[in-house]
Amino acid sequence: MKYISKIFILTIFAAFASCKSEVDSHTGHDHGEGQHEPHEEEAEIPENEVHLSNTQVKTIGVELGGFTVRKMSDFITATGSLSVPPSSVSSVHVPEGGFIRNLKKYIVGSKIVKGAVIATLEHPSFIQKQQDFLELQSEMIYLNQEMQRQKTLSEANASALKNYQKIQSEYSVKQIQMKGTQQYLNYLGINTENLNSGNITKQVYLTSPSSGYVSAVNFHNGMFAQPEMELMQIVNDAHTHVELDIFEKDIYRVKIGQKMTFSVASNPSETYEGKVYLISPTFESDKKIVHIHGHIEGKKPSFIQGAFVNAQIWENEVTVPCLPEKAVVIADNVSYIFVQKQKAPSEIQYLRIPVQVKQKKDGWVSVNLMEQMPTNSTDKIVLNQAFYLIAEMNKGTTSHSHAH
Repeated sequence: MKYISKIFILTIFAAFASCKSEVDSHTGHDHGEGQHEPHEEEAEIPENEVHLSNTQVKTIGVELGGFTVRKMSDFITATGSLSVPPSSVSSVHVPEGGFIRNLKKYIVGSKIVKGAVIATLEHPSFIQKQQDFLELQSEMIYLNQEMQRQKTLSEANASALKNYQKIQSEYSVKQIQMKGTQQYLNYLGINTENLNSGNITKQVYLTSPSSGYVSAVNFHNGMFAQPEMELMQIVNDAHTHVELDIFEKDIYRVKIGQKMTFSVASNPSETYEGKVYLISPTFESDKKIVHIHGHIEGKKPSFIQGAFVNAQIWENEVTVPCLPEKAVVIADNVSYIFVQKQKAPSEIQYLRIPVQVKQKKDGWVSVNLMEQMPTNSTDKIVLNQAFYLIAEMNKGTTSHSHAH
């Protein structure tokens, strides 16, 4: 009997323990009943906020910044290209036919300075011309001495006057020949001032006529080059400008001195500034366009001859605060931006703010704020991941728990 009683007591105890365990298993999980105090319950996230972990923020590369002041309206659209004045383009030619030797490692895009040696040019005629010059120089010395001697004789003997005049004529002829040969050698780049029989050379140097960047290379070692061949082209981009085309219907709106902005097709996100400098007085009737010459002010794009540009010529100086298009996202027909509200060690809190989009242009938008931004948050606007943040807000778990 005592044994049965013990079993009964143990059974009751086990059932009690089981019930207690079941109750405990619901403690901290049944959020809707409100019959307990959660020991570490996370605060409810407001519906206009999204919280991201530091890892998430780093992974998606959130960029923060403020409004950028830009011109967004009252402009004339134009297209054209980057260019330089004809005086900024130089060609390299050989002064005389010869073989290219010792070509330096210049390729398209290489920077080059005026006077830099590009290659050497060789030909046997260079040797012959130097020899001719030295021979004429020696003959000139002899003829000068002989002329002085005949002059002295003619003063004492009238019959010697004829010989003096003949020597004088020969001297003049040789002088002309020597001057011509000297000019030819100087044209080749050979210095005749120090030329003697011991430093006759078979080669001359090809040097750069200007500083700039190599835009074309059309020769190689061993080839025979002629003077009419363009071996290299060098462009000096110090005076880079834009050449634009304006349609006939818009030309009355364009004035010299008007501000303009433009971007290069290879990098459309980068904007540059300039000013209308010249308006062509001629009209291309077949294309219905007028050419505009614009000067670049401030930062210049990397020069590529003929690079396509899109430009806006501004009719006024009005500017508005703008954000990149990636900073604005639409949800349920409402446009929003996000600002960083608070940064904690474990997470970053972002606040959603409704805005009214006014204008869009070239990847930028101007907006009106529909709600006031938090204090000191004007430089903490999310510039590039608004779509991701709104997607996180729309997740079913986002409004009840932190993002992981």
